[in-house]
Formats: sequence, structure tokens, C-alpha cells
Amino acid sequence: MLIPFSVWCLLHGPRWSWTPAAMTTLLLQGLFMNGLSLYLWYQAVLRLDLAKTTAFLLSYPALTMLFSWALGRETISV
Repeated sequence: MLIPFSVWCLLHGPRWSWTPAAMTTLLLQGLFMNGLSLYLWYQAVLRLDLAKTTAFLLSYPALTMLFSWALGRETISV
């Protein structure tokens, strides 16, 4: 999902700079991804019922924790 920003970083080096080109790329990436995610969310709500889509949404924190643990980035503790 970060392909445009990653391409920009590859072309301009690994060091971050607050240039107008970098900010424009990041802004357009954010607007595009936000618009796309909202569109897909509303399409899912139309196709499924609201209870199912809400269950998917509420499972994101738990799934994120499990994926982070599986990748070795997180330790699970209570």
C-alpha cells in the first residue's frame, strides 16, 4: 500500500527530508488510501450486514497483536 512513497524513497535516498515533493507524495498517498478504505468499508457494509462488518473491524487489534507476535516483533503479556 505504500508503493508510491517507497518508490519516492528509493529514488531520493534513504534519508527523510521535509521537501514539498515528499510532503505531496505522503499527502496524496494518505488521501488515496483513506478514500479507498472508506469506499471498501461501505461496500462491505452493503454486501454483508453491519454486525459482521463490525466484528471484522473490532478484531483488528487482536489480529495485529497476533501478527506482530508471529513476526517476532511483540511479546504477549497480561
